[in-house]
Amino acid sequence: NLPYSPDKSHGLYRRIFILPFDRRFDGKQADKHLKKKLQTELAGILNWALVGLQRLRANDYEFTQSAVIEEAISRYKQEQNPMLDYMREMLEINPKVRTDKSKILEKYQVWCQRNGLGDVVKMSPQKFWNIFKMNCKTLDFPFDQQTSSGVRYLKELSFRELGGRGRQSH
Repeated sequence: NLPYSPDKSHGLYRRIFILPFDRRFDGKQADKHLKKKLQTELAGILNWALVGLQRLRANDYEFTQSAVIEEAISRYKQEQNPMLDYMREMLEINPKVRTDKSKILEKYQVWCQRNGLGDVVKMSPQKFWNIFKMNCKTLDFPFDQQTSSGVRYLKELSFRELGGRGRQSH
């Protein structure tokens, strides 16, 4: 299991590389002499690592892209920050509307319950809005707050039309 991180920022995700280890070597597949075999190959392993270092330097210290690693990081982001999925699924940019902030939070709580994420609902509204605002940057959503008659709104964000129902924003 990957560790939980309270950091949901792009800064974290651009720095991590998750290497999936999907195979187990049990029973007859286990090589009980692997350590000894690797010790006899240390010079070759070092040369292999140095070739990799040269490639990394030639690539201006950018690691080679790997679909397996990108998928693992994507899954980790979803586990760590389910609000991104909520926002992608439920919200859209619409310059002609404004949406009551309390409805966004309410619908997130319902979405979490529906998706088996009951523990996520327990976060404070302040934490919710901090993560929401950060996710708006990630998704290129506007975060333009407005207050009218004591009600706080977000401009230019609305709920997506789901299943043919009318627009759900207020």
